[in-house]
Amino acid sequence: MKKLVAVAAAMLAGVAVFATEITFTNKVFSDDAFIRHDDDADDTDTDFPGLNERMQVELTSERVDAFVKATIKLDDHNDKDYGITGTLNDWYIEFRPISMLALTMHEGIFTAGSYLPVWDDNMANGNISSDGFSLIVTPDALDGALRIGVTAPFGWDDGTINWLDGDKDHGTDEEFDVGVGVIFTHELFEVGATIKDVLDSDDGERSFGAYVSFPNLFGVVEGLTVGGGVSFGSDGADLGSDDYISIGGPCGIEAGVTGDTLLNFQASYETEPFALAAELVYNLGENGNAAAEWNGYGVYDFYTGASISFGLLDNLSIAFTGKLLVDTSDKKDEGNVEIKNLLYGGVALTFELDEKNSFGVGLDSAFYDKDWCFAVPVYWQYKFND
Repeated sequence: MKKLVAVAAAMLAGVAVFATEITFTNKVFSDDAFIRHDDDADDTDTDFPGLNERMQVELTSERVDAFVKATIKLDDHNDKDYGITGTLNDWYIEFRPISMLALTMHEGIFTAGSYLPVWDDNMANGNISSDGFSLIVTPDALDGALRIGVTAPFGWDDGTINWLDGDKDHGTDEEFDVGVGVIFTHELFEVGATIKDVLDSDDGERSFGAYVSFPNLFGVVEGLTVGGGVSFGSDGADLGSDDYISIGGPCGIEAGVTGDTLLNFQASYETEPFALAAELVYNLGENGNAAAEWNGYGVYDFYTGASISFGLLDNLSIAFTGKLLVDTSDKKDEGNVEIKNLLYGGVALTFELDEKNSFGVGLDSAFYDKDWCFAVPVYWQYKFND
């Protein structure tokens, strides 16, 4: 990770020489749970929620774009001794040697229909790029409406290996992992499709995605966007490793919808001073339907989330968010146990001091059966464009 941070910083420094625009954000925040209750242990525990310092910078120019986001955290790692850790949250580099061709590293390029506004992330199969290396072609003749992606996914700093000549007898992939995707954007709609692991069809690794989005609902309702899509894997491929939606973040709970066929739908509406959003993800396939034993991780069949925000004053707004995970399986004969619904609720106040400074405070909660936790997220954010 140290090597990756250093390389990313060096590349950004080089890009800065040619950058025409810089966007910088500094955020000081705390959002972990300060109190948790474990019903099985009959224990209620308080904890220092940690203090985070996050910086991110995005540089754009005619030929090169780059982005880095990193966080350092002060926390009591063994409940009594404090220490500092660092995380490289995200980064990307995009180089355009000619107008119609982009070469990218670690850049996500997602279809609009794969975006979940409440979760604030995308379905993994909506990405025509990857965390590895990609070629993105944007034909000049179509004035940027069409984007075609060809990608080779892999990890960084001893991450996931994309084998050129893997041998399955030794636990590696037999085929080189290649993905392709396309996005077509029109004033009234956007459609996109992807195929992951194109060359590998016999072991359940190939997967597909198809998504559509209608901004302003065909131009009929200003501010209303509706979208959705489907992700499905060949031979029962489980898509959960990438589309594992966590809604118990403040409690440290990892749980979400997984399966071989995932349906997503979302709608959002913005008009001053209100903003509404709702979304769902449902497992239509076989994998993931059986209830999993609860051990801090859960596999569910259905997720839904909704949020509403509105301005109290010109520079003060409030937002309410709710999320729910439900297990619909009745396959108790498989030796699994039922997992209860997981519920998240939160409220947040945001104060915009000026164009550069904003402050926020809120209350987050998560509940699983008789287990629960609470967090009081607070932040100060400074942002500028140059």
